[in-house]
Amino acid sequence: MKTIKNVYLFRETHLPIDGWLQGCFNCYIITSHAFLFKTINNKKNNKIYEFHCYTCNNCQKKLRTDDTILLKFSEKANKYIKKNYNNLFEY
Repeated sequence: MKTIKNVYLFRETHLPIDGWLQGCFNCYIITSHAFLFKTINNKKNNKIYEFHCYTCNNCQKKLRTDDTILLKFSEKANKYIKKNYNNLFEY
């Protein structure tokens, strides 16, 4: 049976890392809102990784209405995931 591992993407702030308030991944503003950005099924260790991005209301609104901003955000988040979780892409 596969297990799900939730990974939260956020920007560093003065807040504790394990708290429910974090820095918006896009603009660093403190927020409690996160959305599911990407799911990776790692067959090697039989886990599903769900990447959730903390984003403030203002950035969420921009991501929903502007495709250019969404594309830039997606590139930035994917680059971060690839850099910090590269082992998930090894087969």
